Amino acid sequence: MPGAPVDETYDSMSLEEKKGILSQMASFLKALQDFQIPQSIQRYGGVTFDANSQIVSTAMTSVGSGPWASYEDYFTDRLQRGLQRADSNPYIKGWHANGVRKRLDAFVASGIPAQFKALESKLDMSIVHADFSKSRSSSRRL
Repeated sequence: MPGAPVDETYDSMSLEEKKGILSQMASFLKALQDFQIPQSIQRYGGVTFDANSQIVSTAMTSVGSGPWASYEDYFTDRLQRGLQRADSNPYIKGWHANGVRKRLDAFVASGIPAQFKALESKLDMSIVHADFSKSRSSSRRL
């Protein structure tokens, strides 16, 4: 999309311009929250169009896996992938020193299910814009 990254120009904007930008962002995020998920989306993850032009669940390209049967499965997979990356990090070496990794693995095995058991919204689905951040590397444009 044409435009400029907000992070590059936001600091130099007037207060009124900042209010306008933030208002647009809030409206956009609210529209995502209010969007009625089509019944053809059955799983958590990314979305795509099938051969019949229906919006359906698919893997998340930013994650490289999915779709997942539940939000808990999504969360667990993301955490496990992070731990796998930590295993190859030469500085933290998977957090195996001092028993940290054993505690993390125990949390993945029993802590995550316990947290999701009490979560009232665990079955809710919504559209999420995964690139809304203050990060300078963000690709959002207005």
